[in-house]
Formats: sequence, C-alpha cells, structure tokens
Amino acid sequence: MLGYVIPAEKANYLFEKYSYWRNFVLDMVVKNAYELFLVLNELISKRVDQRLVEYIKNNAKGNVIKATHEEIARDIGTAREVVSRLLKEWTKVKVLMPDYQKHHQWLEENGHLLRVI
Repeated sequence: MLGYVIPAEKANYLFEKYSYWRNFVLDMVVKNAYELFLVLNELISKRVDQRLVEYIKNNAKGNVIKATHEEIARDIGTAREVVSRLLKEWTKVKVLMPDYQKHHQWLEENGHLLRVI
C-alpha cells in the first residue's frame, strides 16, 4: 500500500475548498480507526489459543492452510514463538499430528484434518 505526504498548507487548502476531499479523508480516518478498534478489542478479549483456532478454521482451504508460523503469528497478533509453542503442545496431546512434509495436521471436532504448512 502506497501513501503520500501532503504539506499541511496544501491539505488545509484542499479541506476548505473541496468538501468531497474533506469527506474522503475523514471517512478514511474513521474507517482505519474503527478497524484498529476491532483488532485491539479482539486482542484484548480473546486468548492467543482461541485466536489460533479461529484462524485455522477461517483460513483452511481444502483442509490445508498455506502459511508459515510467522505469517500466522502476524495475522493473529502474537509472536512466531507463541504459535510454534502452541502447535507443538497440540501435537503432544494429539490435537495436531505432524506429517513427514513438515506440515501440521489439526483435527477438528467433526473429524476433518487441516494442515498448517
């Protein structure tokens, strides 16, 4: 995503002269602030293991998730080490079953296997 910096004087001029420009900028600020609020609310209200389970359920395509531990961690708002530790713990208790291609298979309640690559 690219961004541009507009000098303050020019931004003020555009705000005063063009109401559609002002509305566009304010709409973008509100939208971004709302999205930030949603992310922060999820981070505060849900434990990491719950976010990881949700991520796996929501991102499985054909019972496979093509993402590294680092990518998953970034998407759920935690560190890669936390994701790796949880996946390792789930392997020990047979919630995850590693295969020989360095994938992790996650067993859902309904018996479907999901692989985290």
